[in-house]
Amino acid sequence: MEPTVREQVEIIATVAEVWSSLENQFAGKSNKIQATRIMHELTHLKQGSRSVTEYADAQALEKYNSKLKLSEEPSSTHDSSIDSGYHAPSQGTKIVQVYTPKSWIIDSGATNHMTRTPNIFTFYTPCSGKDKVRVADGSLAPIAACGSVRCTKTLSSVLHVHNFPVNLLSVSSITKSLCRRGWFDPSHCTFQKLGTGRIIGTGTVHNGLYYLNEGSDGVAFAAKMSPCQELLLLHRRLGHPSFPSMSRTYPHIFKGSLVCDECEFAKHKRVPYPSLGLRSNKPFDVIHSDVWGPCEVHLISGHRWFVIFIDGFSQYTWLYLLKQKNDVFTVFKDLCALIKNKFGNTVKFLRSDNGMEYVNQEFEQFLASNGIEHQTTCVNTLEQNGVAERKK
Repeated sequence: MEPTVREQVEIIATVAEVWSSLENQFAGKSNKIQATRIMHELTHLKQGSRSVTEYADAQALEKYNSKLKLSEEPSSTHDSSIDSGYHAPSQGTKIVQVYTPKSWIIDSGATNHMTRTPNIFTFYTPCSGKDKVRVADGSLAPIAACGSVRCTKTLSSVLHVHNFPVNLLSVSSITKSLCRRGWFDPSHCTFQKLGTGRIIGTGTVHNGLYYLNEGSDGVAFAAKMSPCQELLLLHRRLGHPSFPSMSRTYPHIFKGSLVCDECEFAKHKRVPYPSLGLRSNKPFDVIHSDVWGPCEVHLISGHRWFVIFIDGFSQYTWLYLLKQKNDVFTVFKDLCALIKNKFGNTVKFLRSDNGMEYVNQEFEQFLASNGIEHQTTCVNTLEQNGVAERKK
């Protein structure tokens, strides 16, 4: 809400009195965008975990909603300039009334924006006349030109079709070209900017169709931002400073907690690494290995390193002390001989990192001669060798 509106209702004890106060302030006014925005924000209020529709008085909500609808009814002078004869795109041959020839109808079935008024174009490119568009009655109408219409936002690829009865605003073109999203309820619709949720346009239902609410320039594609949205916009303009710093700099407007998606994603060094949960089906098929060291304190025997070998089936672990890091090859040969003589089995896969103690010509020749496949992890991806990493 605007600060002036919020200051008037934040000291009121009950929600019924809040609705009554807002009713007295806004009832009877014909500001459609303001009424729709207030209605949208109030329906998202919460008291604890309950929404406003759960804890508010049902009669008060219905009464306030009806007052908002009355405030959005067009005046008698506005009704005097209606134009009949529109073929509704989604209602067969039903004839409805359009408020003015310049009014835009929000249509989810239209593939492009279409208009019959050439003088509203800011960029106009005539077509050859061979291109045609299929209208609601199934016939093909020639496209006179294609261009841009300047609203608060520029609508591109608007088709000029002669004798077209109305101006159509394509929902698919808005969501794709302008990166917007829309939500619809039985009496209103709203278009919001992706990411910030800023309301950029509203529509009202009349005679079963959604009409875009008109502003000072003919098509309203702008609405006043809420304090939360203003703070997020200021946060982005200042280069994404921390919210505690902003609260000290702007204490008069900073209330509550905010979340910036860009800041959250920027702090993530990498996405979560899920475990596949795969284990070896037989003992000694897969051996996981890793080396630790050097140790700052030398043992009496001179060992400064140790290497572990883990059976992927039983998780049984062998640990060997090393004086030098390149002694890994010697102890691995001893392990393979132990497994073959004691258990009558052979190692089929060795899984390790890309350390030079594992990746060298002598080690690779031994693995190849014994038919052991060496599986190494990707660079800087310790998670792929998690069995050995967690044992250290």
